[in-house]
Amino acid sequence: IYQCETILNASKFIHERKASIPLIAQAYQYLLTLPVTTASVERSFSKMKIVKNRLRTKMGDERLDSLLTCTLETFILDQLKSNELVEKWSNNKTGRRMQFV
Repeated sequence: IYQCETILNASKFIHERKASIPLIAQAYQYLLTLPVTTASVERSFSKMKIVKNRLRTKMGDERLDSLLTCTLETFILDQLKSNELVEKWSNNKTGRRMQFV
């Protein structure tokens, strides 16, 4: 590992030997997932206060996770075509489909 000049080289080195050093490989994987700054973490907590307000205290973890993902990753939602999503949802959720006359 000392001979590796970049993080990518060190990652490849450990990945190739992860069968013989599984704990080091796992620790290195955790190290690579740590945020460099706390700004993104603070932003996430700020958004969570907006999404999970006092009216939504009994919200389940799966729904909270989905709403936070939608709130934090707005650039992905901007690229989606809402008409296609609504059509797909209405085809899959026949029990929830409403007929408008």
